[in-house]
Amino acid sequence: MSVMDWRRLLFNKFLYGDQARFFKDEINPDLNHSKTGTVAMASAGKNLNASQFYITLRDDLGYLDEKHTVFGQVVEEEKNDDDDDVRLEDNWVPMEERFAPDELEEVIRAKEAHSRAVVLESIGDIPDANTKPPENVLFVCNLNSLTEDEDLHTIFSRFGSIRLAKIVRDGKTGDSKGYAFIEFESKKACEQAYAAMDGTLIDDRRICVDFSQSAHQQWLQYRRKRTRTIDSLSNPKMQALKRTKPVN
Repeated sequence: MSVMDWRRLLFNKFLYGDQARFFKDEINPDLNHSKTGTVAMASAGKNLNASQFYITLRDDLGYLDEKHTVFGQVVEEEKNDDDDDVRLEDNWVPMEERFAPDELEEVIRAKEAHSRAVVLESIGDIPDANTKPPENVLFVCNLNSLTEDEDLHTIFSRFGSIRLAKIVRDGKTGDSKGYAFIEFESKKACEQAYAAMDGTLIDDRRICVDFSQSAHQQWLQYRRKRTRTIDSLSNPKMQALKRTKPVN
């Protein structure tokens, strides 16, 4: 919560009484206590969240699901396998003393990126925190509303084989939203298209081209893999095989 949110809670308490110092649950059924390091509100009951939270120390604490608002995940834990009794202050060295300035900046950027990715995974925006943007997909924007998928396919195919050229359209009207994704067979063709096409004219519109940061394709692959796993587990032959005991 922001400082403004805390001030609002305190203000509500003085205006409306002691019960107004709590805020309501924000439970998402997709966020659960399956992983060690889950961070959630330690509420005193339904819709009784205040300022306390907890961090889980083991996996699969399903009995807490849908009772407490999960809002984070611990992304790093320092351990010393050689000596469990060693205190952190005995061997801790500040990051600025362990790395050169340029290395320190790179480490900080990597940690921040990973932390953001974990948050995105927690809220269901990407399937996994280790998801990386595809290296063979371009994002094209500032398109003319008259431009069609076939036009983009024809223009960009001179750089290499294309798997997909798709303009994003309004679900109700079918009108172009002015941007598209181009998926190439190879990373090299994608890089060549980026270098050549950014800022060029298509249907009297100067387009902008960049490497895609979308996780849409990763979500599709994740869902296909999950569906195949569920289907295989529910297959009667698989169930019969699981019930069959090995012969000694």
